[in-house]
Amino acid sequence: MLGDKLGNERLSEDDIQYLKGLFEREYSGLLSYARYVLEDESHIEDLAQDVFLIATLKIKDVKESYSPKHWLYRTMKNLINNRRREVQRFRNAIGKMQSSVLDVGNREQAGFDSEILFFMSCQQHIKSTDWTLLCDYYLNGYNYHELSIRNGISESACKMRILRVKKILAKQLQASGIHKAR
Repeated sequence: MLGDKLGNERLSEDDIQYLKGLFEREYSGLLSYARYVLEDESHIEDLAQDVFLIATLKIKDVKESYSPKHWLYRTMKNLINNRRREVQRFRNAIGKMQSSVLDVGNREQAGFDSEILFFMSCQQHIKSTDWTLLCDYYLNGYNYHELSIRNGISESACKMRILRVKKILAKQLQASGIHKAR
């Protein structure tokens, strides 16, 4: 995957050694920072790895920065903020769908007709257990570890199922014209 992102560019041996040194010095600090800032620890390692992926892709910027350490921490902060926005966006979308399903008595206020059709079309493509996982994760605040215990599956299986549902929802939103592709 990294090779695909780098395209024809290859890292020099100097760049590789530079990144290894940064990783050895800063990886545990980035984990500690993310653990301090985030309430959900299930994504901490992924975020730290993403920081170094971005650093690899932008090695020139890292080397030219005044402080590579601060560059890494700023990148981690940006990734954490992006993660929070993503979680909030999905919580809002799921909450809106659920409220429109529950608010049958007040169809106009909830935008019931279009939302119920969207919800029903999504349900055709999503297993109910996966939908429950998604709702428990975004609405009820369970982390992957808690979900794996509750559902008797591995944490990685939880992650994959939630990612699959998110992809299905994104595809359905784009197809319905409710959400435009970025």
